Order: sequence, then structure tokens, then C-alpha cells
Amino acid sequence: MDYYVIFALELLVLLLAAKFARDLFRFYWRQDGRARRLSLNLSIAVLPLLFTLLLTDLGFHIFYVRSDFFGFTYAAKRWWDTYWVPQNSFQYRDGEFKEEELRQRPLIFLLGDSIAAGQGIDNVQDRFGNQLERKLGIPWKVLNIARCGWSTSEELDAFKLHLKTLTPKFVILSYFANDIEGAGVKNGIPRPQLLPIPQNALGRMIEHSALLDFVYWRIFRLTHPELGVRYWDYIRSLVNNQAVWRSHLDELSEIIAMSTAAQAKLIIILWPNMLDLNSDAFITEPLRQFLQQKEVLILDLHKPMEALPVEERVANSTDHHPGLKVQKIVAEDLAKHIQAP
Repeated sequence: MDYYVIFALELLVLLLAAKFARDLFRFYWRQDGRARRLSLNLSIAVLPLLFTLLLTDLGFHIFYVRSDFFGFTYAAKRWWDTYWVPQNSFQYRDGEFKEEELRQRPLIFLLGDSIAAGQGIDNVQDRFGNQLERKLGIPWKVLNIARCGWSTSEELDAFKLHLKTLTPKFVILSYFANDIEGAGVKNGIPRPQLLPIPQNALGRMIEHSALLDFVYWRIFRLTHPELGVRYWDYIRSLVNNQAVWRSHLDELSEIIAMSTAAQAKLIIILWPNMLDLNSDAFITEPLRQFLQQKEVLILDLHKPMEALPVEERVANSTDHHPGLKVQKIVAEDLAKHIQAP
């Protein structure tokens, strides 16, 4: 049911309750006594409080539209509905791929997950891929081939799909440490469920209340600081699993080979954990060595990010995807590599 319909019904119930309380104490329960005074004081206290909470919830619904790293909170859902445009038939945050027109232009395939897709970036034109296209100018075209939650496995499949009909001059692979997850799934290690979303009556209330959702998940973040540690332990376990690591390198090797076969220059962006730049060294160091052996051009962002405070690296305090300043830096660096003779 639409939020405003629910709000109107709740407001109507409160107004009826207020009218009932007024009529009760004015016309029917007129004899003074301890019970009447207690009930009257309770009504005077509770009804305004409920009105205040209802109006506060409306305020959160209208004004608190914000992405976060969880991706499923009330504010985040409102953010997706408001800003996750455009979407094409491939469910990428991009315009439709008009292949006949695209074949006449120099193309750049931008492969990635939520970082490349622009989670946390309100205006799609502020993403590094869009900024790169503007810096290169006409006739260059950057195709954003990215979806939230993808790993290298899904990016490889998408690369194969679009190579059937289009030929890029450059391929940019946006890489983050959790891109190994797909290789883990292939080897029988599922992604862990770290966030216990309430499935009871409380969960339903949280789902339909902007205010309650805000309070609940704020408290949850404060009382569960170990979630990040548990998640990185899971990523480390995938790297330490030889079968998973081999599968992951095989995926990357296939992307490298396909780029070479298409005569496309491959650039791999190594994104750090924006909250702790060195926390992913257990995967980025061996990966960097592997890519250097393959003579792949690497845009490693670990060092450049040291110059920025954390609040300037991230989209916002609850969404640790790269923020606006980082998007600009990456677009400029990519443009230099692509325009280099």
C-alpha cells in the first residue's frame, strides 16, 4: 500500500481517537476522580506524542532519502527509487545500447559492480564512467556494463555477451576485493548472510516506517561493529582457499585473453577499502603481482586515496562506496591513460 495512503489512515485514526477522548471526558466521564484524572493526563501526553511521531515519520519519508552500504533500509529503497535512473533492458544504470549506432563509434566497456554502477552517486552524470566519456569527447562512448552485487564471474559473462555484437577499443575492469565471491560460490562456498533482517512483526513495522527503520538500523550499526571484521574474514578465507583463488585467477585470465583477442587495451582499477586502505592487502598484493606478470595496465587507487580524509573518499557516512571527489580523480586518471600516445 502507498505510504501516503497509510499515513492518511493513521492520521485519521489519531484524529478519531482525539475526538473520542475529548467527547469522553467532556460529555460522558465528567465525575472527577483519580482514575479520570490519570486517564485524562495519559490522553494529553500520549496523543500529542503519537501525532509528533507520525509527522516525524512523514518528514523522514520525504527528506531522508539516502543510500547506504546495506542497500535495503527504508532510506536506501527510497534512494534507489529516486536516483537509480536510467535503466536499460540489461538492467544496467545506462541508456539503451543502440548497437548500429555504437558500431560507428570508439567504445569503452566499463565492467564492474556497484562501484562502476554508481551506488551512492545521486546524479548518474557524476559517475567516473560518465565523466570519462565527457573528458574524451565525441565520438567516444563509455558503456556501463555493471550491476550491484556482481563479482568477476558475472562481469566475465556480461563481457562475453556484449563482445558478440560490439568491439571495444578499451576495456576497464573495476575491481574490488569482494569480486572473488563468485569464484567462492562456484566452489561451493556461498555468500554469508551477515545481516539478520527481522521477519517478525517488528520487521514489518520497520519496513513501513521511515523513522523506525532509521532508529533500528542506527542502533544496529552501533551495537554490531564486528560485522565488517566478519565480512573481511570471509573474503580472506576465499583468498586462502587454493581452489577458489585458482578459479578467480582463471576468470581474470579469461578477461585478459578476451581483451587481447578483441585488440582492446585492458585497464584494471584496483579499488581499496575506503575506510581502511590497507585492510585488503591480503588480496590486492598477490593480485597486483599476477596482473603485472600478465602486463596489464593497473590503476591502483590505494596510494592516491591516502591524500583524502575518509569523509571525502566515501559517498556518505553510511555508504562507503567511492564519493564524488574520488569519481573525479578516477575519471581524470583514466582519461590520461586512454589519451596517452
